[in-house]
Amino acid sequence: MSYNYNNEKHKIFTEEGQREFLKVRDRTQKLLAEAGAFTMSSAIEDLYGDSWLMMAYIDRLIELGEIREITPANVAGQHRVFVSAVWESLLTPPLTDEDWCGCETMSPTTEAGKCSRCGKNANR
Repeated sequence: MSYNYNNEKHKIFTEEGQREFLKVRDRTQKLLAEAGAFTMSSAIEDLYGDSWLMMAYIDRLIELGEIREITPANVAGQHRVFVSAVWESLLTPPLTDEDWCGCETMSPTTEAGKCSRCGKNANR
């Protein structure tokens, strides 16, 4: 028998399961803040007990849209790698003054370098 999230999921919703789930969630958020990614083993290394349930905590975070898996195929469970589900948006640089047209709407410019509201050329 091998790990199956659907077989473990109901255990997450017990009182003890919720306490442990929140520990795992806090740990994953800390790991993401420190390194931007984490492995399954690093997320559950301080926990003791049912390893399949611990894996289910991580899969629940995926289900909730908090993290996503970037592991290639055929990787052992403890070596699965995860990143924030919104990490791409974090890599987008913030808008600068040059990205605004200067009109009172202060709209960001389009790809063509024009204000998306008034159509004026941006301050480029």
